[in-house]
Amino acid sequence: MTPKRKEPDLSTYSGRVAARLRMLRDRAGLSVEEVAAQLTELSKTEIDRFRIYKWESGIASPPYDFLPYLARIFGVSVRGLLPPK
Repeated sequence: MTPKRKEPDLSTYSGRVAARLRMLRDRAGLSVEEVAAQLTELSKTEIDRFRIYKWESGIASPPYDFLPYLARIFGVSVRGLLPPK
């Protein structure tokens, strides 16, 4: 069962990062489970879908050392993960 999605607070920077991650995942056509599996494979760290949901809702932010992996999964640069100014 998929948890109910909490919308990020777009008035905060972390909320805009969360929305950007969701947009990039949707654009890539990936499910949360697929992103978690790819991130687990690339980082050699077990990542579950609930952690991805937290990142996309703004409850938590991905660790800095995961940014290159996320950029690779979404086909963007690390800078492309960040919301436009």
